[in-house]
Amino acid sequence: MLALGQQGENVGLATVYRNLDKMVSQDMLARIIPSDGSGAKYEYLETRALPDSHYHMVCEECGRILHINCSRLAQLADHIESDHDFVLDSRRTILYGRCRQCAKKPQ
Repeated sequence: MLALGQQGENVGLATVYRNLDKMVSQDMLARIIPSDGSGAKYEYLETRALPDSHYHMVCEECGRILHINCSRLAQLADHIESDHDFVLDSRRTILYGRCRQCAKKPQ
């Protein structure tokens, strides 16, 4: 149990995850699940000044989440839709790789 609130009310983890799922379905949060199997990460979307169509990049080394609003990715999404009959959800599309700082490090 988690102790939350000023009165020290106990809240179960199931309640926390249920509320996270609800916030994702209401587009208040974006859920990002790293490819390395580590736990999901959540991003609060309500106050972000990002366009509806933006993509996420996740560094597989440090876990940093980067946002990208790129016309070339929008063109790729248009191509996938028109030529392959598939519509990408840009807010849930994640590109994995290494950020600039991690790419500079020797492997």
